[in-house]
Amino acid sequence: MKLYYILHSMLAQKGANAIKIISVAVGLLVSILVFCRLDYNYSYDTCFPDRDNLYQISMKYEINGQPMGPFSNCPGKLAEGAIEALGDEIVAATAIGRIGLPDLFNGEHRIDIRIIGTDSLFFETLGLEVILGNPSVDFATPYT
Repeated sequence: MKLYYILHSMLAQKGANAIKIISVAVGLLVSILVFCRLDYNYSYDTCFPDRDNLYQISMKYEINGQPMGPFSNCPGKLAEGAIEALGDEIVAATAIGRIGLPDLFNGEHRIDIRIIGTDSLFFETLGLEVILGNPSVDFATPYT
């Protein structure tokens, strides 16, 4: 009996049906957009465990009064100095630097790769699991 009344009211008010369908479609579209935005906001930079406690140090300097930087690559023993300066507040620190290599080719095809140099505490500091090997031993050897 209820189905009869629903069909009868839909056939009697044909203009209202289109408005209802459009409003439901717009509501669903807005809901999907809101949920997509929330998903993006909460999934950004979640690849590192304990990511709220990761910090990056950048450096600026002057040469002949001309400011340079900020640079994310900090040469020297900055990680070791940060541990000494801050003491117990830092659990682990690592240093990362870009390595310049000549262009690599596979036949005529140029291979664009980015290579970084780091120390043995890189994976421990970022909390990344190493599947094979022991980085603290393997990276302790120079040029590996």
